[in-house]
Amino acid sequence: MMKRRMLGLLLVLASSAPAFAQTNEAMGEKLFREAQDEMKAGHFAEACAKFAASNRADAQLGTLLNLAACHEAQGKPASAWTDYTTLADLATKAHDDARADYARKRATALEPTLPQLDLRVPASITLTDVSIDDQHLATATLSTTIPVDPGLHTISLATTTAHWTQSVTIGATGKTSLDVHLPGAAKLVGAENTSDGAGLRRGARAFLGLGAASVVIASVFGLVALAEKGTVDGDCTKLGVCSTNGYDASFVARASAWVSTIGFGLGIAFVATSIGLFVAGGKSKRIAAAPHGLAIVF
Repeated sequence: MMKRRMLGLLLVLASSAPAFAQTNEAMGEKLFREAQDEMKAGHFAEACAKFAASNRADAQLGTLLNLAACHEAQGKPASAWTDYTTLADLATKAHDDARADYARKRATALEPTLPQLDLRVPASITLTDVSIDDQHLATATLSTTIPVDPGLHTISLATTTAHWTQSVTIGATGKTSLDVHLPGAAKLVGAENTSDGAGLRRGARAFLGLGAASVVIASVFGLVALAEKGTVDGDCTKLGVCSTNGYDASFVARASAWVSTIGFGLGIAFVATSIGLFVAGGKSKRIAAAPHGLAIVF
């Protein structure tokens, strides 16, 4: 009897996973259709944002293909090239040869005309972090040119003791070189709050997700505890004498109540942590580079 009850409990928990998956699929489909409508209307920025959101909710090869085409139509060849190369790899693994071949052909066609950023870092500066528009890059990429979409971008650079930023405009074609110099003002960053606001906000979202998951699990176990309490009330006397069924139900009820209490406690703690990180992320400061901190050479 005990085994059957515990198996039923596991089935209840397992059934929640498909429900979440179905929600993600439905949201992905809704966003995909809206993106198609925006694409037909020529609203490429809105369409690309919705294709990207759809792919995050429910990753599909077809969605990624549409996102790549949207970025290409939007005039973002580097983003389109990245999407196509990613699609080619994923489609190959999925044995979708038609999409893989098409994606490789589009990536190959785009590659010769991609705008490139060349970060020229002197040997006297050892960078520990490089970001373009909050997208972190591996420091190994500094030894080669980086495909970047045309337009205005914010380059964030950091050493172990300094952190500074600079805006740069990338042309539609060709290579833009950026000579990196360490501004004197950046050395003051150690005395300031150098928290990475974007990183704190990402952490806040992660803790918020953990909090939500904890509350869901706690609620499921709470419902199980209440259900088993009804069995205990019917199968046990006021003196605590129970039938076998009553003893089983009593054990499951106590265990479920304990898990539910812990789950709610963790959920509250995670949400409180999330709020704290959001507040800290909004208040983080950075020292901006002096106007001549970075020299742009075309």
